[in-house]
Amino acid sequence: EWRKPTQLQIPFTVLNGADGDVGAVAAKLTAKEQAFHEIYLSDDVEPAIATYTDGARLLSGGRDWCVGRKQIRNLIMEGRKQVKLVGIECEVAEIGGNEHAAFVVNRFHWQFTPTGGDGSVHDFYGKGLHIWQRQPDGTWKILIDINNTNPPPGESR
Repeated sequence: EWRKPTQLQIPFTVLNGADGDVGAVAAKLTAKEQAFHEIYLSDDVEPAIATYTDGARLLSGGRDWCVGRKQIRNLIMEGRKQVKLVGIECEVAEIGGNEHAAFVVNRFHWQFTPTGGDGSVHDFYGKGLHIWQRQPDGTWKILIDINNTNPPPGESR
């Protein structure tokens, strides 16, 4: 069933190379983006879940979307039963927004090993888009998380 889309009307200002407060927001979100990915190396998923807003939406390739922290937690925990994250690289490719909301486009390379497997490492390359929303207390949380996979560098589908 298709849901009526929520319309966000946000005046975006490109943050790359900006000065002042906007540059500080870009630097903060770049650091938060890296920290968000690194959280997943831990066995504790709660810090990752806390990075999302209460009504966040997670859209991953090949799956229906998850709405809210509970559904996002369930998806992450289901994945943890199958694989363990053992390595990560993340690069912020684009960032923009204003003091209320911002977007971050990233490229990532995660390395997994199957739970209970032979210890072999499998590479997962992808790209993602996070829409970060500034909360009333001044913190930034992910409102929308979209990601999908890429073939390894040098290969095509």
